[in-house]
Amino acid sequence: MIEFPIRYYEGNLVFSQDEEWVYYEIPGYNYDFLSDEEKDLEFRRLESFFWQINADLHLLILPDFQSIREKHDRFKETLSGPVVDAAIQHAEDSVSVLEQRHGHEGTEYRFYLGVKLPKPEKDRFNLFREIKEAFKDFFHTVHESAGIEGPDILEEDIQRHRKNEKRVFTKISNRLYGEPVDEETIQWMIRRNWYRGMGKAPVLHQWSPAYTVHVKEFEDGDIQVRRPVYRDLLRLTEGLIDESPGRSLKIKQVLDGEDREGHVAFLTISNVPYEMIHPGDEWLYAIQSLDFPVEVSIRTETMENRKALVAVRNKQMELKDQDRHAQETDHDTSLTVLEGRAESHELEAHLQRTRMPLLLTSIVLCVSAPTEDECKRRTDIVKDLFHDMMIQVEQPYGDQWLAFNEFLPGSKRFIDDYIHYMEPGTLAGGMFGATKQIGDGQGFYIGFTGILNQPVYITPNRAAQGIRGTKTNALSACFLGSLGGGKSFSSNLITYLSVLSGAKALVIDPKGGATRS
Repeated sequence: MIEFPIRYYEGNLVFSQDEEWVYYEIPGYNYDFLSDEEKDLEFRRLESFFWQINADLHLLILPDFQSIREKHDRFKETLSGPVVDAAIQHAEDSVSVLEQRHGHEGTEYRFYLGVKLPKPEKDRFNLFREIKEAFKDFFHTVHESAGIEGPDILEEDIQRHRKNEKRVFTKISNRLYGEPVDEETIQWMIRRNWYRGMGKAPVLHQWSPAYTVHVKEFEDGDIQVRRPVYRDLLRLTEGLIDESPGRSLKIKQVLDGEDREGHVAFLTISNVPYEMIHPGDEWLYAIQSLDFPVEVSIRTETMENRKALVAVRNKQMELKDQDRHAQETDHDTSLTVLEGRAESHELEAHLQRTRMPLLLTSIVLCVSAPTEDECKRRTDIVKDLFHDMMIQVEQPYGDQWLAFNEFLPGSKRFIDDYIHYMEPGTLAGGMFGATKQIGDGQGFYIGFTGILNQPVYITPNRAAQGIRGTKTNALSACFLGSLGGGKSFSSNLITYLSVLSGAKALVIDPKGGATRS
């Protein structure tokens, strides 16, 4: 039995049962078209972040189902100009063709980063906290036991967490270009877990977790507290979970008025090679080569350099004792022990030279499908993918529900059997944030790409609007390719769709191939 780990959230601040986290969305960047030098720059940027953040992290890679019609409806709201009626009709025709070819929904990967906040410093109300823990109000205790109201949250603590969040945001925005998530995104990150293998999770619009406000009176002043309505937050966890399969879960849900069933399997990475090659071994980025979505949850704890050296030296002593015991009993020392001793000395020298920390990292993968057979097929494909990179993957029996809860924002690490001591570079080499998606994600449709048949949308005037994260501010384009490769068609298509969207175009063709029809 696991208690629902989240007791309240506000904005991008999540309160778990005994911790506080803040979450940010990290914009994806296309990786395939980067040169080796540019890939190395992205790797160094990630490595530097993991090296210096010095906080517990929760990395999430989540597939988001994008409604093709909703995307085109948003595009139609931006249309203007004398041919707006023709543009709307073109958008409707595009929706019909896309839904017929690719279905009503597409999948895009989104990247989220959670950072654990430090505990608030002690203040004059610290005595109140101790009294509150020891002698809770009787009716409050009854309500909490019944799941009606959760533990109190001090208003002053919320303000302190907000100040800490600003300091964290400075690091996230400067190095990963992240932005704080909103409450609707947090709600989606929670609720989507109960709709795996079935479709897009519904979101309650303009909804926030309920709470009541109370004032505690003391001789040295009054203090205001929030008391979350715990039962209200449990609305986001509706669904029936069946653990009977052992190595997977069955989720039963009502979606669009129909009874649905999804099958979910959680995999844990049990071994990561000590040496990974970059570029070439982007083990997180590799999941996007599959023709079905895979979710990833990574939790890290930072072990500073001094403690890392102590841990390595303790391991050296343990391996040395095993070696000596084998010799005293007239047995050959196993190759594993000998290799371990050599690697530990190498790691010790590396830690002393670089002064880098180690990351206590656990990695959980999630595969979902509408049927049990399809879920097994996808699970086998994921295992083969990582085995080809010499990464060992396990499907633990009986721990599926624990792994389920690890994907919830603000939750803790529930499975401690697969923790790896990683260098920041090993985690950075997975290329968190790299994506195969291209285009602007909004605007008019020009084609599709990738094994997932991702629709590509562009907004040509987006580059000149000073939007953060854009690669260039120049409204220029160059089309290169072999003869008959589609250069003229592509440029004419973008020009035509831009004019439909309200732009003005002047076409100059020195070859005389462009004619008025």
